Amino acid sequence: MVKTRTTLDQWITLQAVVDYGGFAQAAEILHRTQSSISYTISKLEQTLEIEIFSLEKRRAVLTKQGEQLLALSRVTNKAISLEELPSH
Repeated sequence: MVKTRTTLDQWITLQAVVDYGGFAQAAEILHRTQSSISYTISKLEQTLEIEIFSLEKRRAVLTKQGEQLLALSRVTNKAISLEELPSH
C-alpha cells in the first residue's frame, strides 16, 4: 500500500488553527474558506491515521497526539525556514 505524504500546507494550516484560535480564524489569516481549512486538517488526520483535534464545547482542542504533532510541525517549519536563508 502506498502511503500518502504530508504537505507543507498541511503543517502551516495546523499551526494557524492553533496559533489563531480556531478554524475560522485560521481561514481568515490564510485567506481561505473555513471548509478548506477543515478539509486540510481532515486529510492530515487521514494521512497520519490520528485524531489531531477533539471538539470540546464547540471548540477544537488538540489531542495529546495533536500536541506532539504541533511540536514536530514547528521544528520542521523552522528547519525549512533556515534552509531558505541566503548563505554568505
